[in-house]
Amino acid sequence: MQDIAHQNNAHYAPLFSRFKAAMSDSTVRFETQCLAFELDQIPGLPESPLVLDAGCGNGRYSAAWRNLFPRATLVGVDLNGAILKTGQVSPGALTPVNGNLEFLPFRSGTFDIVMSRGALPHVANPRQAVGELLRVSKPGGLLYFYTYGRGWYDYVLSPFRRIAMALGPRICSPPIYAICRLGRLDPRVASFILDELLVPVRNATPEKTVLEWLYSAGIKIDTIQPIVHAQFGNLELAVDRRSQWLHRVLPKIALVSFAVQRAKA
Repeated sequence: MQDIAHQNNAHYAPLFSRFKAAMSDSTVRFETQCLAFELDQIPGLPESPLVLDAGCGNGRYSAAWRNLFPRATLVGVDLNGAILKTGQVSPGALTPVNGNLEFLPFRSGTFDIVMSRGALPHVANPRQAVGELLRVSKPGGLLYFYTYGRGWYDYVLSPFRRIAMALGPRICSPPIYAICRLGRLDPRVASFILDELLVPVRNATPEKTVLEWLYSAGIKIDTIQPIVHAQFGNLELAVDRRSQWLHRVLPKIALVSFAVQRAKA
């Protein structure tokens, strides 16, 4: 478990550093646009909730949430302490806490809303992490998350991932960054490619299995609502035309995305 944590830290620290250096106001606008598309599907969201951003990384989703709900209070938890200290795209958008999604350092029933966007595929025990996310949400509160499903994207990715893992980041990173610069692509594209190819843990889980995790967590659930992720929303993205074209033609990651309402009692 600790080895995986160290591997994830080593993987993400340089990616997030370069990602932050390339960030602009349009990046946060992009995340705000995507988050708004997804949250619009969830009725009755409070205006001033206490929100946990679980696996917050550089805090871009918290910054987007604050744009949409200025009175919200955000707490971000992440395994990578360096990213929490020096890698935040909008310092002050969240209160950073160093911690593991599989053993969250919060009391049960703390948060009105628990959000986890894309962190679950990269933990060693996602089933346990889902149980923890439910545990720290309040009775009557909301867990909103997505994780990677299993689709043909994974079959396309697998051989490239094996080659990249064998070569390592020192060999793979320079040509990928160079090609993206040559193509004048959005700066985030290179980080996304390297993340997909080289992240130490990448789980892809069928929807049926994710539902089993939720129902077996020992916490009473009121409703589970499927959420259409922004990548399938045909949005006019705040990126350049070349990156928009790539987004449209490349295979999409299969996603399992839910808004889970805890029972009040």
